[in-house]
Amino acid sequence: MSRPLLRPRLRPLAGVILAAALALPAAHSAPPPSPAQAVAAGTLLVLNVRQETVSQGTGFAIDSRRTVVTNNHVIRQPGKLYVAAPGGHLIPARLLTADARLDLALLRATAPVPKLAPGDARDVHVGEAVAAAGYPRQLSRDRLFAHLRPVTTTGVIAGLKDRGREIDGRPLVLLRTTAAVQPGNSGGPLYRRKTGEVIGVMVSGLAINKRLTSVTFAIPINEVYGLQSRHTEIRR
Repeated sequence: MSRPLLRPRLRPLAGVILAAALALPAAHSAPPPSPAQAVAAGTLLVLNVRQETVSQGTGFAIDSRRTVVTNNHVIRQPGKLYVAAPGGHLIPARLLTADARLDLALLRATAPVPKLAPGDARDVHVGEAVAAAGYPRQLSRDRLFAHLRPVTTTGVIAGLKDRGREIDGRPLVLLRTTAAVQPGNSGGPLYRRKTGEVIGVMVSGLAINKRLTSVTFAIPINEVYGLQSRHTEIRR
């Protein structure tokens, strides 16, 4: 003969305890990461290792196929390519395609890497709050790669700048921002601080008397989509 799981006098108490437990929030549930935290976690160190020198830059993945965006000048000289997420180990990568006019390159990481949320740069407006993430060269010289974290700087969209070159018959227009960068940040994401959507690829800072100013530039993320499309068409 089976016995009841709870004595009758204990059933009301058990109901009260269960109701209270369901009403309480999870004790150890972590809050979702902020946009800045999410972008920092997906900002990748990019290394181009040659016999005598190492070129360092920044990059980020834009899809689940481990496609990594960086600047062409980071990988221009042939070498062994590696990427690394914050606190992670170096992952070999290979070059998919590059465009010197755009100063963009697409790599394929050989192991999974975190990806960022690509946005649309066609609707940016002057004064919009943005941020840039990247790995300054001096930081990587002083610390072990396994402990590296990207540096984030904030600013706004200050305007647009015609770079003076044409892409498929149209001018290449850069996003001008006040988010400061340092050498090594090349290829890093420029993103909307409110949502974390990437709207540009950091490319350079304005230098006066060989010193970087507070005005920097980014290639609109839509140019990356065009490069992806052209690469897909070539492979067909």
